[in-house]
Amino acid sequence: MYLSQTYGLLKHGLMQKGVYIPSEVASRNDIAEGIVSLDSRKEITFAFCEDFFVKTFLSPETQNGPKIQLHDGQIMLRSEKIMAEVDVVPLPRFLKDHLKNRNPVSHNIQLDGNCLNLFLRSVSKPPGLNMELKDILSVIQSAFEEGVADLVQLNMDYNEKPDRDFSKLDPVIKGIRKSFRTFISLRGFPPDNIREIDGLYASGIDLINFPLEGFARSEKLVALQPRIRDALKYAVGVFPQGAVSTELELGPTDQLKEKIDQLGELGIAPHIKLPEKLENSKVDF
Repeated sequence: MYLSQTYGLLKHGLMQKGVYIPSEVASRNDIAEGIVSLDSRKEITFAFCEDFFVKTFLSPETQNGPKIQLHDGQIMLRSEKIMAEVDVVPLPRFLKDHLKNRNPVSHNIQLDGNCLNLFLRSVSKPPGLNMELKDILSVIQSAFEEGVADLVQLNMDYNEKPDRDFSKLDPVIKGIRKSFRTFISLRGFPPDNIREIDGLYASGIDLINFPLEGFARSEKLVALQPRIRDALKYAVGVFPQGAVSTELELGPTDQLKEKIDQLGELGIAPHIKLPEKLENSKVDF
């Protein structure tokens, strides 16, 4: 079996079942420093090799589920008949400081590989965004100075305004452009008038992601899917090749492959999104 296939199978198992870490292993410093305690569960990120990261959740012990073991002091990930050496990615200092203080910023930032995610939404009092520009620039600077991020993604919550309030991102985009040399990605729902996508590119957005799946299953958002498909097709003609992406929810392999092929033919890059509470899912892979 090729190494890439081994990593792929291990990643699939981690996404589907999480990982069990015995308490005597979890207490080891290099592992304990990588465990993040969230409101609903604990997460950990593994590095299989350079630029190959997998984030997963801690789960109870199961017979065939992924498990961390130590072999001659080295961290080994075992899943059924496959075992590979891995490293635990330590929680960056800037994230650790924010999580420790539990300030408003800590609830709206996340590191995914080398991508710093900022979760933004429109607020009315005072009018603007849920994070102030100075806080946004400060957290980006902290991540960049620590060397743990080189890409910024702005995740804009859905709202019912025709332009999805993307105009409120203008000061943020200008501030990032003025202060840092980086790519800026935007993830959100498309405006009612898809021609406004031209303005998003002109404003300084380098990468665009309109998710087709993986969001809350409200009737309103599901009804948007035809419009999202149209927006993705339009965006391919505006943004450079490879800059337009979407998200698909992890599911049965045959259906997933068919969706990926269709998107690839259109020039849209698919990302596979881990469903919430996948550990309780009964989907058969």
